[in-house]
Amino acid sequence: PAVVVSVFVNPAQFAPGEDFDAYPRSLQNDLSLIAETHRAVRPDAAVVVLAPKDAELYPEGFGTYLDVSCGAAGVNPFSEGASRPTFFRGVATVCCKFFNIIRPSVAYFGQKDAQQCAVIKQLVRDLEMPLEISIVPTVREESGLAMSSRNAYLSETERSQATVIYRMLCTGREAFQNGERSGDKIRELMLNVAAETIVPFDLQYVSLCSASSMREVEGQVEGSGDGFLLAVAGYFGKTRLIDNMYLE
Repeated sequence: PAVVVSVFVNPAQFAPGEDFDAYPRSLQNDLSLIAETHRAVRPDAAVVVLAPKDAELYPEGFGTYLDVSCGAAGVNPFSEGASRPTFFRGVATVCCKFFNIIRPSVAYFGQKDAQQCAVIKQLVRDLEMPLEISIVPTVREESGLAMSSRNAYLSETERSQATVIYRMLCTGREAFQNGERSGDKIRELMLNVAAETIVPFDLQYVSLCSASSMREVEGQVEGSGDGFLLAVAGYFGKTRLIDNMYLE
């Protein structure tokens, strides 16, 4: 079987004033990493890289976009859907196009973008697409900082301080594992950790929500068969970082 890897910075996910033009792009480095991984993991498989130009996916006259309800801004005020109202529309649209082009049996997405994963799962379920969505664990630096293209923007000091996001998530998870079920208390404990930073940290949101519907927990953490999601987003300088952890 062939493995298809998509490499594409999707303009439909960026709103005016966001960092689309400055977003890190390094196709040659990406190709080297793909080749290295291919040799180490699946040397028996054919590998195809899909790296389209913007105009190939969004030609002149393109005007069809998909909205998925769990990503709507009104579902959760502490989410990417609320912080970036056009983001999930772009995610759903480009993934649908890729699924139609590639026709995969399995599509792999990183837990780093867990809210995006929830949108894609609903998209596939609602439109009865014949494929499986597989979520792979977040890859982290030794410090716990989630690997991200935007990490390249960080100064040395910002990078060292950005680990506070990981510590916030670990604090929330530890409280849950120790029996804490008050959503407000778990969020409070995470916010206390955020106050430890020595460089400006513009915290956008701390969320504790259903991992599938993305609805924020009000009161006790209970009743979600798909588990719960802790999520944090904020800025170090001009760099916006997100991260999350599942609670089960």
